[in-house]
Amino acid sequence: MKILINKLLPILLAFFVAFLGANAWAQEETVPPEQEEDAVPFRLTLQGRDITIDPEKEVEEEGRRLATGRPLDIEPTPYFDREEGVPLRLAQQEELDEENVEEGEEAALEATDLDPLNTDSIGLLSPTRGGYPLGLWQGSAAAEIYSLMAALPSGSSSPTANAMKRKLLLSAAPFPLDSGEDLENKYSPEDFLYSRLERLHAGGDLASLLSLFEQIPRTERSPRISRLMVEAYLLDGDLTSACKLAADGQRQEGSSDWLKIRSICLVLEGEEAQARFNLTLLDETGEIDFAYQTLFEDVVALARETKNQVRVGAAAQQDPGFSSYFAGSFFLSTDLSPLHVAILKLLGRNVDIALEEEVPTNMMLTSMARWQGLTLETKLKVADQALSQGILEERFLKNLVGAYTFEAADKEIAHLLDYESWGVKGDALFYALAKEAGDAEAAISAIQEGWSRARMGGRAPFIAGLYLDAILDIPPSPAFVAFAPDAVRIALLNDRWDLARDWYAIARNTASSGDAEATRMLVEMWPLMVTMDKAREIPYSPQILRLWRRGVELLPGDEQLARALLLYSVLEVLNYPVPEDLKSEGVFARSVSSGANFIGGPSLGETLLRVLGSFGASGPEVVAPTVLADIMKTLIDTGLDNDARHLALETLIARGF
Repeated sequence: MKILINKLLPILLAFFVAFLGANAWAQEETVPPEQEEDAVPFRLTLQGRDITIDPEKEVEEEGRRLATGRPLDIEPTPYFDREEGVPLRLAQQEELDEENVEEGEEAALEATDLDPLNTDSIGLLSPTRGGYPLGLWQGSAAAEIYSLMAALPSGSSSPTANAMKRKLLLSAAPFPLDSGEDLENKYSPEDFLYSRLERLHAGGDLASLLSLFEQIPRTERSPRISRLMVEAYLLDGDLTSACKLAADGQRQEGSSDWLKIRSICLVLEGEEAQARFNLTLLDETGEIDFAYQTLFEDVVALARETKNQVRVGAAAQQDPGFSSYFAGSFFLSTDLSPLHVAILKLLGRNVDIALEEEVPTNMMLTSMARWQGLTLETKLKVADQALSQGILEERFLKNLVGAYTFEAADKEIAHLLDYESWGVKGDALFYALAKEAGDAEAAISAIQEGWSRARMGGRAPFIAGLYLDAILDIPPSPAFVAFAPDAVRIALLNDRWDLARDWYAIARNTASSGDAEATRMLVEMWPLMVTMDKAREIPYSPQILRLWRRGVELLPGDEQLARALLLYSVLEVLNYPVPEDLKSEGVFARSVSSGANFIGGPSLGETLLRVLGSFGASGPEVVAPTVLADIMKTLIDTGLDNDARHLALETLIARGF
């Protein structure tokens, strides 16, 4: 039997091989051969350079991995392998859809010839979704834009200016690269992207910064961009994202900062031995400090206590069985580093941080505002410092005020506080009194006093959103006509023309019956209403202007002329005629002789940078009336009428209107 099998085995193997060959031949015959396609090169713009991609060749570009073969999609974006996971940016998806192109933006599309968007044009806002047009930077020199961007103020006393800056930094628009032969002075797309990120970072806009980071492909994250990213993630308490970048950062730069971060990451990854080795290196070079070393041991204890099951980036359970010197009051806010914050947020500690006169960075203030472990009392002080820096976020303020509970004793002494007491805490107190009032009259009394304090303290534009919520509960009524001026200011600052018009109508109807006080209030509100009246609903005449002029005659002479010059300048920009005899008071001639003026740039982006830089962190109220008029006219000519009017409104209110 064994002999028979040995004889048959070669025959069976030969038959099996022949069968497979016949089957393969049959399959080859039944399936038509693929038609060969001609390899058609296509062009891309990468890092500002034109590159021809040949599908038959493997293309490599320093700093990124390019795809080979035909593109899967035809989109105005650099073509990358899908394995890289590069997100398709919002603007890049929309700009080919001609139906979405708004009026006035077609020229911008033509100007850029739909060139693929590069690193510099990554953004969160597109022309069809709240951003500026694609031609935002067309016509300007890179060096000039780069210089103006570096001088952009981190914050402003004007919420309108802050909103304009944020929109400018987040708009996706190609940046025109210099086309000279001097490559040493040529700015790259990475330079421009970094300058935008750095300005968001300087302004403490943590939420926007984190969202914009997610749009940056890994291949475009230079060491300095990675540093900004890691710091932002740490301040947000997101150790997961920070640790993903820390290993690369340590390899590329090898500084002690990266080694400290990496050591914490190793502990959370269960690599305590390697982390302690890093700690030894830091100790030998003198780069370790007591605060870091103590917090390091806390993280080790946390990892051991939870058997290395702690989720990186999520707060641990409160009081996990150990404590440190940092569980109570220790840190001054300016002594905190981003890594300190990340570790303390990871540990879930309730930390009492002392806020000294030296204000921490804007990004640190934003991080503290989002820190669950800080007391509400501390956060109110953070709000004061954020407001002094011109970066107070309305959402943070409303959340804070809504969560704070005042004692009965605080409410009883509220009316005895002087105007400098408590700051934002005082605003929160009077807001609470207004919301808890049993009737409209009591609510109005609290709002009027709180609003008056906010105006005296220069907080009105930022606090207006808080008090809007309070006045919505009060119906416009002739019984409350005395409240109309404050209600109009609050409504206009919140862009609620309908509400302002209702309160103004109450005063106007009351004044028409011969009420002298209502007439005075009507004249007081009239300049603000005319400034924000886009539909020309509010009557204007030289006689009304003269009536207003007589109404300020009780003020000192210089103050009269200052207010008159400001109002006349704003009115003339809005095409309201000012009588020559009023202008002959000499205020116009005095201003013109100073030589102050404003000149925009060749592109919308450069013009906006010049606008924001002209008044800096102090807001538009610091510029001369004629300069404000020039700025308003420039913005109106570029289609930004609403921004122009709001800058004028904030200036008028800041100067006593």
